[in-house]
Parts: sequence; C-alpha cells; structure tokens
Amino acid sequence: MSAADRRRRPALARLGLILGGACLLAACQQRETRPTPRLADLEAAAGAPVKQFRLDHPLWSWEAIDRDHLLVYTKPGQAWLLDVPGCTALPFASAIAITSQLDQVTVGYDRVITGRRDFPCIITRIRPLDPRRLPAAQPRPQASMASPES
Repeated sequence: MSAADRRRRPALARLGLILGGACLLAACQQRETRPTPRLADLEAAAGAPVKQFRLDHPLWSWEAIDRDHLLVYTKPGQAWLLDVPGCTALPFASAIAITSQLDQVTVGYDRVITGRRDFPCIITRIRPLDPRRLPAAQPRPQASMASPES
C-alpha cells in the first residue's frame, strides 16, 4: 500500500461516516406521520377554525394526540383541538402551559409550553370541538396543569 493510499483511507472513512449520518438524519426527517384513529375522530368532531378562544385557568383537562395536535378541555363539555406542528416534546409531556393575553388564546401568537428546556410550540390553528360527537368518553381531569406566565 502506498503512502497516498494510507492518507486517503481515513478521509474516505470520515466521508462514509458523514454520508451515513446524513442518510440517517434524512430518514428520520422524512418519517411519514399518519393520522391516528383518535385524530380522525377528533377532526370529524371539530368545527371550522377560529382565531381565538377564551381560556379560564386552570384547564380542566388536556390530551396530547401526537406531536402536532393537542386536545384541550377548558371545562367539561367545551373542548378545542389545537394544531402545534413539530411540537416534539408534546407526546412525552407530563404537564403543559398555554400562554394567553387577557384570557384569550390566539392563533399565531400564543404557544404551548411543554417544559423548561423545550421550545414553546406555536399554535397555528384552533378548532372548536363538540365532545358529544366523539365516540370515546371525555377524559378525566388531569392534575398536571402548569399555570402559564402571561
């Protein structure tokens, strides 16, 4: 093996690692997200998008549907389906907070907070939900509601 070949070998190994890492990252980014049956039920029960809703603290209950959708009950029988695209920590959150101004949660302005170290997730769409149209029973109140600092 010549000296030139010995110099190329580490460079080729590094290039292989870089390309392999890039392919792995691309595969993770292109993961297809399919709607779950629960999300399909919620979307069927959701009304037309609204710009804002009133948030009386504390929340009555909430449910992380997936990393892009959050179901919020402001009180029994009153629910909202929030779109929060790319909120990767949402499915693992044990508590959430929702920002509001003067008790109003507004699309494009307010956010869902899942933890101190996580980026806030911007709310891109709000849809009112009729819980009576859902096949599943309403969730029990959760004690893990954090109060947001407006």
